[in-house]
Amino acid sequence: MTAQLWKRGDAEPRVTFRCPWCDVVSVSRVYGHYEQKKTIWLLVACADIPCGRGALIKVPSRQSWDRLETSEDGLLLDARCVLPP
Repeated sequence: MTAQLWKRGDAEPRVTFRCPWCDVVSVSRVYGHYEQKKTIWLLVACADIPCGRGALIKVPSRQSWDRLETSEDGLLLDARCVLPP
């Protein structure tokens, strides 16, 4: 399963991903971000209540987080972008 990021205008950014801890597909808001050279790291959390554990999403980008906008379909990310593997 791939991960997908939505970030448009004033809407709260969200990520769909398969939780690496419990294997449930979750939609999470972005709890924080860290920018590094050509990479943005996002902190997300599993939506499954018994799990609720955090994960990192690696977003390759030449733009800063503030300037990044996705299309209506979101930004499709490789499953290897979800950490831990």
